[in-house]
Amino acid sequence: MKINKLLFLSFLVALSNLLFAQSPIGHAKYLKIINGLSTDTTNYNLYFNQETSLFIRYKEQDPHYGEKSSFYRDNNDKVVTINPMTIDDYVCFNSSSNKSYSKIEIKDKAFIVYDSISTIQWEIQAETKKIGSFNCQKAVGDFRGRSYEAWFTFEVPVNIGPWKLRGLPGLIIEVEDKAKEVRFSLTSIEYPCKDCQLNIPPIDSKETSLQQFLVLKKKYQDAAQARANANAPAGVNITIKFDGDTPLEKEYEFLGQ
Repeated sequence: MKINKLLFLSFLVALSNLLFAQSPIGHAKYLKIINGLSTDTTNYNLYFNQETSLFIRYKEQDPHYGEKSSFYRDNNDKVVTINPMTIDDYVCFNSSSNKSYSKIEIKDKAFIVYDSISTIQWEIQAETKKIGSFNCQKAVGDFRGRSYEAWFTFEVPVNIGPWKLRGLPGLIIEVEDKAKEVRFSLTSIEYPCKDCQLNIPPIDSKETSLQQFLVLKKKYQDAAQARANANAPAGVNITIKFDGDTPLEKEYEFLGQ
């Protein structure tokens, strides 16, 4: 009897591995638009199956690739520096652990940041519309300081979406926050993708929790701010903004905000 149980368990494990291996892989492309500006757009690729998703930005496709800082003058004629040095190279999500891993760079130093993502309490609405070839349904939900309006389709039956936005009973085709500052829009998709592979990037640096990373980022920002002020000409205020003017995450549930 013990042998039979072992054989049965081995069969279940083998069957589970086989089913997982046969899970179709999809490849979607999204455009991220900030503040509705055509000059502030970034192309992302989303690779996914039923278990895992990888939302990745290829640097050579980023119009800001290689940009260290930019300058403009505000109404008081004071120079403001926007430093886009915090960059998400990718966000990898695994549904079994409900965790994401992101590769984020600050001043050319890479961090692997893990995040236990709270479930978005989506409210599915009755409203529908067609986006491209997909029949989509509306949903609204809040995530880290932003209220989102999403359009998803049952025609791609995965609970995946761009960036960290997920949890609907179909692929998110289009999503925008109500302030119209952040927008992700599907530009193309192949599902199933015959020649695609879901290659999860190796973790090549020390893992850091999101809470730890936020502390480190503030230290970097404070140090950069102090150096900028020390070297600034008289009467000039310089503001260092690692996230630019429009961070995706404005609040964090673990900070009690």
